[in-house]
Amino acid sequence: MSSDISKEYLPTFNRRIIQDIGCAITHKRIILKLYKNGYQTPDIARMTNHTEEACDRYIKAYKKVEKLSQTMNIDEIAQVLEMSRSLVEEYINILNEEEDK
Repeated sequence: MSSDISKEYLPTFNRRIIQDIGCAITHKRIILKLYKNGYQTPDIARMTNHTEEACDRYIKAYKKVEKLSQTMNIDEIAQVLEMSRSLVEEYINILNEEEDK
């Protein structure tokens, strides 16, 4: 599979050192783009320098938010999944990006 996503990879870093990372493109967004483009977890992990477990965690959370967003609002999803509202919003934004295409 060919993908322009490989040109968007972020360097990995230690969050304790870099405090102000803002709302720039995240590893989560890149991992989910690769997933939506049909890549398998082992390939995504290798391409993004993440563990398979971390990739699966992002993918599973995304799928849960995607399913619940059909019948619940952001606050309800956050409560049910025990996630912060901002994290649910991030997943919803990624979901909306995919729908806009």
